[in-house]
This record gives sequence, structure tokens and C-alpha cells, in this order.
Amino acid sequence: MDLPTAAADKLILDSGGYIDQDVACIRCGYNLRGLLPERVCPECGTPIGRSTYGDLLQFCDPLWVRTLASGTNWMVGGILCAFLGAFLSGAVSAVASSNIKVAIAQVLAFEIACGLVMLIGGWKVTTPDPSKVVQEQKLTARKLTRIIYVTTFVLGPVQQLIESYSHPASVILAVINGILGIVGTVTVFIYARQLALRIPDEGLAKQTRIVMWGLIIASIFTTLSFAFMLVLIRPAMTAGTGPGTAPIGAGLAVWPIFGIFSCFGGTASLVFGIWSIILLLRYRRFFNQAARDAEATWAGVSTPTGALAPPG
Repeated sequence: MDLPTAAADKLILDSGGYIDQDVACIRCGYNLRGLLPERVCPECGTPIGRSTYGDLLQFCDPLWVRTLASGTNWMVGGILCAFLGAFLSGAVSAVASSNIKVAIAQVLAFEIACGLVMLIGGWKVTTPDPSKVVQEQKLTARKLTRIIYVTTFVLGPVQQLIESYSHPASVILAVINGILGIVGTVTVFIYARQLALRIPDEGLAKQTRIVMWGLIIASIFTTLSFAFMLVLIRPAMTAGTGPGTAPIGAGLAVWPIFGIFSCFGGTASLVFGIWSIILLLRYRRFFNQAARDAEATWAGVSTPTGALAPPG
């Protein structure tokens, strides 16, 4: 049976100041009854304060929290690269129109670089909490986010390459990447909201949920507009008349729908993309502050007697 955890303000101590109730170590589950609250777990060396002062980030491993902060820096860089890439891809194609292979190679190289920056950031932000490695057995939002980050990093350049040659498979990959983008947005923001509640900051958690839904809606409209362009508009504008080729009128008929979806998706992506950068910067600030607090309390180096500095 799992042992309970206890908040420090409700911790029961005996006359000698020793823990007088069953309390599980947050990392290994060892029963801390009979130990001094300012010492460390005899099994894994985790400061007992992390198990008795709740699940807040300020009482977690500061190296882990600083890794989260570092990951937000990389993710902001990845978002900025994505915005820059949207403008550069068109510029590069125009300048290198005389050599389409050069244009494709340059755009792909930039896409891979941006994806790598975002992958590094996402991997850092989803680093597992050292105190929860044992408990985290099932598929969680953190684990699923990592899987999606790696998958989209691989499929993104492949889609760009296939699309540049107008291959029909680009439609399938676009849909797959769109679905992965939506699922990834949900998982990463669910995970971020869990971290916000460990700061704790209810306002940040609420804004995180709003931005999540905004980006989901933007992704849906962007994916639909892209599907309209590939499935209906592109074949129609090639002026083909063979079997299976859409007539010109069909392509012109969906232009208003394509325009609405594209405009709404682009605007929403820009607005909520900027908002997400602001949130990332806020998370970074909170993570760094939590790491400093942890270093000043339960993350300090043990004294020769095994005691740690009490929380400030």
C-alpha cells in the first residue's frame, strides 16, 4: 500500500522533533517515520523536506527546474525560427527560382535547423522530475509530448520535400502532421498547466489553457485551408482536363472558403503564437525563481551531520 505524503504545516512530530506519522519519500517511497524533517532519506538521499513540503517547484531538485528554464529558451528560439522561416521560404524560392533544387535544399536546411531547436527545447522542458521517476509508469502528457516532438521533427522535412515536387503523398503527410500538431499542442499545454499549478500560479494555468485552445483552433483551420489548396485548388489551376481532374469552376468555387480558413488560421496562429512566447518567458522566470528558492532550502549541500538548511 502506498504511504501518504504530508504537508509541513500538518506534519506530526513527537516530543523529540522526529516524524511521528507514516510519510513516503517523494522519490523512492521509503517510510520516513522516526526521522528528523531536516535530514535526508536514508534510502536515496533525497532531502526529507521535499516529501513534507508538498509538490511545489521551489522544493524540487534545482538542477531539474533550471533544465526546464533552459528548455523554454530553446522553445522561444524555435518559435521565432518558425516565424522567420515562413518569410524566408518564400524569399529564398523567389531569389533561387532559376535553380529550384538549390531553393528546396536551402528551405529544407532551415526547416531542419528550426525543428532541431524546438526539439531540444521540448526535450529539456519535458525532462522527468527526478522525484517522480518511480511513480511515473504509465503514458503521461510529458511522455507523449516527447514522442510527438521527435515524430514531427522527422516528418516535417519529409513533408516539405515531397510537397516541393507536388507529390500526392504530401496531402497525407500534411494531414498526419496537422493531427500530430493538434495532439502535441494539447499534451504540451496540459503538461505546462501541471507545472503552473506547482509554482503555484492559477492565473498562469488559466492563460495556458486559453492559449492551448486558441492554437488548437488555429491548427484546425490551417490544416483545412492547406487541404483545400492541395486537393481542390492546385489540380484546378493546373488546367487539366483528364479523368479525375477537377474543373476550373470547382477550384474557383472554393477560393472564398480557402481564403476564410487561411486568413483565420494565419491570424489566430500569429496572435496565440505571440501569446505563447509571452507565456514561455513567464514560465522561464518562474522556473529560475523556483530553482533559486530550492537552492536556498532543501537543495543545499548536506552538512557533515546530514542536516540541511530549513526553508526560508
